[in-house]
Amino acid sequence: MTAEEGIYPNVREAKFGAGGRVGVTTGGKPFKRPTLIWVGAKPYEVVYDHDALALIGQQRGQRLLGFTTSHDLIITLDHTVKEPIIRDTLAHEILHGLWLDAGLNEFHDATEEQIVNALAPRLVLLLRSNPDFVDYLTFSLEAEAEE
Repeated sequence: MTAEEGIYPNVREAKFGAGGRVGVTTGGKPFKRPTLIWVGAKPYEVVYDHDALALIGQQRGQRLLGFTTSHDLIITLDHTVKEPIIRDTLAHEILHGLWLDAGLNEFHDATEEQIVNALAPRLVLLLRSNPDFVDYLTFSLEAEAEE
């Protein structure tokens, strides 16, 4: 049994990791991990690779759950942790992409209001452009278990 298969008791079938990214709940509803996220006009590939992250983390002297490479447009996530952590980490890494897309890395004295004004329309565009990501982020296996 993989770590992903043991996350929720009501997941009948899980095929995560480097290969497939689809799980099927006992109610038959599919849920998918995103493999492509549009951040502004840039398509970020989402890769689920524990070993690649371990290598990057070793080079940086850190234990990483996710890492964004903006020049390659790749978000790498550790697929060996529980699904809620993967979701939070993906959202975290996407926020790095939004930060760069808004050019906020070049403004060291921006006010909170300037930052929020720069990020808000990009966040709305991100959510509109990536309905599969929104479904994945908001999919609740716990709510289905109550049905």
